[in-house]
Amino acid sequence: MDTTVSIPGILWNRAVVSGDYLVVIANYTDSSTQQPNRVRKDDVLAPTVYSRYQFSTNTWLVENALLPGYSGTRYAQGGGDNYSIDANGNNIAVLIGGLTDDLTLFKSADNGATWTNTIIDSFPVPAFKYKTLMLDTPYTNDGSMNVMLDASGKAHCFWGRSRVFDNDTTNETLSFFPGQNAIVYWNENKPYGDYQ
Repeated sequence: MDTTVSIPGILWNRAVVSGDYLVVIANYTDSSTQQPNRVRKDDVLAPTVYSRYQFSTNTWLVENALLPGYSGTRYAQGGGDNYSIDANGNNIAVLIGGLTDDLTLFKSADNGATWTNTIIDSFPVPAFKYKTLMLDTPYTNDGSMNVMLDASGKAHCFWGRSRVFDNDTTNETLSFFPGQNAIVYWNENKPYGDYQ
């Protein structure tokens, strides 16, 4: 029996319950011999997507959709585990980033029906594809992050800080400086993070 699956699924999910709703964020699988077809949505390869389920109607209202503003103009591809989600009351917060990506807060005040986004820390090369020189070792998030909503619905965001460098546009590698690290804290009342 042939068990090959040719349609990639999502994995590495995070989920929260908000009132009558379940909201899930996840990432598409990478290609493999069993899943050779890679997903591209709005020019983002293997993107991070969200789904919204309503318990009272037993219905998926949204399935594997992109959050508003998450597109190929800022992101080249998604990454497993480079996101966090939290809920409190009707408020939901999603934090998405990555070593060569913006760190963006997506927030909903209506259980995930509509979203706004805030780029907390922008990467200097939008939709970085390893073909652009980066000789100034910019700071970036390292892909480890967490978002928490307090009782008032305010988002508190934490992430690991790092630096990268790329002096070769012929390959898809870059230099990573793990010794240049810190934990950054930001909330919606602050213009930028405090290095802790």
